[in-house]
Amino acid sequence: MAEINAEQSRDGLTKQMDTFLKDHRLMVLATGGKDGAPKVSTVLYQYDGDDIVISSKQYTAHTRNIRRQPSVGFVVNEGRGQLIVYGRAEVFENDPERLDLTKGHMGQPAQVTSPEERAKQDAETIKRLDEQERTVIRIKPERGQINP
Repeated sequence: MAEINAEQSRDGLTKQMDTFLKDHRLMVLATGGKDGAPKVSTVLYQYDGDDIVISSKQYTAHTRNIRRQPSVGFVVNEGRGQLIVYGRAEVFENDPERLDLTKGHMGQPAQVTSPEERAKQDAETIKRLDEQERTVIRIKPERGQINP
């Protein structure tokens, strides 16, 4: 159970950890509660090789906690093995950042050919995000450890 620090890898993760994150979509996210106690939530994520991105409701405990204290940890499990990652998180509530992260990491409708179509799709996505009270959380990994 060796811990890997950020000096050993560009983003704090080894190739094995990078592959593990890309091969999974479910994590247990730990944030610091207002009272100092840890708060954990199971969430879906996307990983592009640099950032972990989560779509979340504005009012969830983990979103509130990250706004106040951006240090987070999370675990991705596979059977008895697990990847533990620590990093810094940031909440994006406003566009264009929220829209860009949503399109880049959460998938987007089929490619459009005209700027007018793209603007229309963007407006529809923003409306949907607003109606669902969505934010986007981006986690920058700083260090991790893999337990086989």
